[in-house]
Amino acid sequence: MTSKRWFKPVVAAVAVVVLFHVFVHLAITRCWGCRGADLALPETESFGVAIVPGCPSMKDGGLSACQWRRAVWAAELHETGVVSAFITSGSAVYNRYVEADALRAGMAVLGVPLDRIHTETQALHTDENMAYSMAIAARLGHVRVAVASDGVQVVVSCAMLRMWGTDCLSLPMDEATVAARMAQGMPLIRTPPVSEATWMDLSTREAARARVRGDRSRLPSLVVYLWGLLRGLAGQAAPPPLPPEGL
Repeated sequence: MTSKRWFKPVVAAVAVVVLFHVFVHLAITRCWGCRGADLALPETESFGVAIVPGCPSMKDGGLSACQWRRAVWAAELHETGVVSAFITSGSAVYNRYVEADALRAGMAVLGVPLDRIHTETQALHTDENMAYSMAIAARLGHVRVAVASDGVQVVVSCAMLRMWGTDCLSLPMDEATVAARMAQGMPLIRTPPVSEATWMDLSTREAARARVRGDRSRLPSLVVYLWGLLRGLAGQAAPPPLPPEGL
């Protein structure tokens, strides 16, 4: 009886792990059914725009180690002429500090011109980082985008974009280069918080978005991404809808 009780949960857990690894494998191999073409680094000019997805700030508004790593990598790509402009993406998700603004501040102090850094401040998850930034890139006239971040996130993010029909160039972080630069010390930077009266924690904000859309609350991200992969393999992949006004 005990073995039967645990059989289904164990099978379900194994299935989730297997499907996740299939997702990563397909992402690395450009995935089945993707419409986006493989891209290479341009030989004579910088790539037009790269998305830098966010991660949480520190509790006092200072840039976290995760944010500095991504800001340093973006600055490196700009200095070496690989990328011309950037879209930093991320809302005030886990605290009152907007992730996109923190990344922009860090990149600017490292030498990336402010007019080359655009911000997307509504995304709560990686798929939204990509979808909402893609809309900004389109308004700026870019039909192809790059993603600059940690290796695993770059793989998953570019797989999403390709399944949605957007060409994506993967720019995974050079860990040694970033570590060497960060070892020299990073300046103290804090960004201002959003109003306490308007800020909502993640679950409250997701529930509010669902109510406005007349939809159910978002499922856990792993489930969302695996379901998106299955839809992509069936040729039915679609980005998440843009957020309701003010949410």
